[in-house]
Amino acid sequence: MSKPLIINRIFAIGAEEASAWLKPCSSSDFISFIDLAPTLLEAAGLEPLSEMTGKSLINILTSSHSGRVDPLRNQILAGLERHAYSRPGNIGYPCRCIHTDDYLYIHNYKPERWPAGNPDTYSDIDNSPTKKYMITHCNDEKVGEFFLAFGKRPREELYSMKDGYACLNNMAYDPSYGKIKEEIKNLLENTLREQDDPRMFGKGDVSDTYKYYLKP
Repeated sequence: MSKPLIINRIFAIGAEEASAWLKPCSSSDFISFIDLAPTLLEAAGLEPLSEMTGKSLINILTSSHSGRVDPLRNQILAGLERHAYSRPGNIGYPCRCIHTDDYLYIHNYKPERWPAGNPDTYSDIDNSPTKKYMITHCNDEKVGEFFLAFGKRPREELYSMKDGYACLNNMAYDPSYGKIKEEIKNLLENTLREQDDPRMFGKGDVSDTYKYYLKP
């Protein structure tokens, strides 16, 4: 499957795909894949394990209300370290994000790296007619704006959800959004510290040392 800026990326539209199965409930609650295990355990009449950070969705799935069922589900965090063998030495593209009703903030820890894989193959995106067309026509005016799915990204990104899910207008370096950026960045980092995320304690690069078992 090849969906530039969606698969193995943490932009808004990718997060939206992750929760698409919940849409029949007409819920606007933010959910994550980490919520699936607690949900299945509760459905089976079992208690979730203490180390699970996700929360059961049974209350949402069985609710007759629409909109925000659980007021605490007003944000979601996502992260990426390494997806496939896409760069020399099998190094990853570490990033974290927080998605709220109004904004998406992304922090790219290694902006000098290529998020879609090195430009000789962009191998972090599967081969497909879409990928081939975009690379071939990257200099075309209508394609160029979307070619950022393959290019390097700045260290910080901030997008308004009022602009839609395309995430094309990065406001992270707009001074008028400075206060908003710092507030949502602090919210992200404080939550990551609570979760003992290695990136918050100078140990994030350990992910690049893990052995890759599939043939590159």
